[in-house]
Amino acid sequence: MKKRTIIVLLLIFLFLSCSFTVKHSYQKTLLPKPLQKMHIGMEKADFTKIKSLDEMEKYDSFEFRDSYVETLKPGDIKNVTYYFTKKDPQILYEFIVEYQPDIDVPALANEMYGKPNNDEEWIFDSQEGFDIMVWIYEQKVIIAGKLPGTEWE
Repeated sequence: MKKRTIIVLLLIFLFLSCSFTVKHSYQKTLLPKPLQKMHIGMEKADFTKIKSLDEMEKYDSFEFRDSYVETLKPGDIKNVTYYFTKKDPQILYEFIVEYQPDIDVPALANEMYGKPNNDEEWIFDSQEGFDIMVWIYEQKVIIAGKLPGTEWE
């Protein structure tokens, strides 16, 4: 009887630990490596446990969002702009990833996402109840969630 209880408890623990690691896992496949600790829909309070907003430039260009720009260390990515909703809880809903001038951004995007599936853009089901849109603008790859309270809803 004791063995059976231990086995059941182990199975429950295994199931629970797997479900925690799977959350947002598909979404992370759409993000460049330096951003994979974050996800669309993440609250600003959780974001600040990973990144320091004090080390970023803040832009208040629109009344509906806060924008923060992080300059990255030397590498393929020059900087990343993060968009958060203004209303509480402030939610991360867009990444604008600007690459260095020598990076072939269309080739990189096609390697990451395959051929565009919506004209010249990509749309993916986040598997969390919203779509994720990806497109290229100049040296930037924009990754945005169609979440309530954003300009994409």
